[in-house]
Amino acid sequence: MSDRLPFEHEDLNLPSVSPLREMGAYEALWSNEGMSFRKIARMRGGSSEPALSDFVDESVACEFADRARDLIAKSGIDRFGIRVYGTWDYPTKLYDAAYPVELLYFQGWWDLVYSRSVAVVGTRRPSREGIARTRRLVKNLVDDDFTVVSGLAAGI
Repeated sequence: MSDRLPFEHEDLNLPSVSPLREMGAYEALWSNEGMSFRKIARMRGGSSEPALSDFVDESVACEFADRARDLIAKSGIDRFGIRVYGTWDYPTKLYDAAYPVELLYFQGWWDLVYSRSVAVVGTRRPSREGIARTRRLVKNLVDDDFTVVSGLAAGI
């Protein structure tokens, strides 16, 4: 696994961040029992420095990155992206969270993150009526030019 990104320049004086290594470190940290967004944020002391990979041995991060990449490929996804907390392309609106998401996986058109958007969440076991109401609500949101985002959890 290469730590170099194609757009890195020696004269930028910025720390090198490998999205692949950060993905592996993130997945390795989440494999620990009782891990939470709060615990990860506290490990970092509330800042984007140090990187998550500073808390995980490089070989472990590489192993978890390879596993995650294999799982993604086996699910039929051949193109995806990663955004890492503390990097230039991480969504600025997410910095306001008490315990920000450290790593975002995405598929599709990233520029939608800058559109007017809403997340629709609900129970994991919705009733038929709940599903019908949610469909109507989401249709109205889409008709009003909202981008509907989802964490892909079960249920609504």
